[in-house]
Amino acid sequence: EKEYVTATFKSTRNINFHTSEVLGKRCLDFRIQHRFGSLSSGTINAWGIDGPATLMLSLEYSPNGRWMVGISRCTQDKMAEGFFKWKIIRQVKRGFPFSITYFGGVYNTFALDPLLSPQGGPEFYNPAHISDRMSFVNQLIIACKITPWLSMQVAPAYVHYNLVGTG
Repeated sequence: EKEYVTATFKSTRNINFHTSEVLGKRCLDFRIQHRFGSLSSGTINAWGIDGPATLMLSLEYSPNGRWMVGISRCTQDKMAEGFFKWKIIRQVKRGFPFSITYFGGVYNTFALDPLLSPQGGPEFYNPAHISDRMSFVNQLIIACKITPWLSMQVAPAYVHYNLVGTG
């Protein structure tokens, strides 16, 4: 019987990047990510803790431990995200040497273009075409747990923006 490698990474994310890991069977994960501001801001901003900070809230679920879906909202660029992650091939002890995971994401920005309308005003995106605000990511995450304390991954990605600004 095949013995699959587990815990290549300890989480589905490593800093801000997705790893090859998928949540366990029937797991629901609510994630709060906070990116700090500059350390040089001093006591007034608690050395970057207060801000200017970026906050992301996400909700992720896996029904079977092989694939998962998630949605999130981020204050940076007023970005909303939906994604799908599927562990296609799992690393096998004394067998297949790495795992392959597919990641697909769709993103939508609700922000105005900062160069054209810093205080509001005309939008860069055509309000009649919501698709102008969308972008897409397709990624294959290839990972290998080399030793109990060392894992590596390569994650080539294809990114598509529906609208590209002039500039």
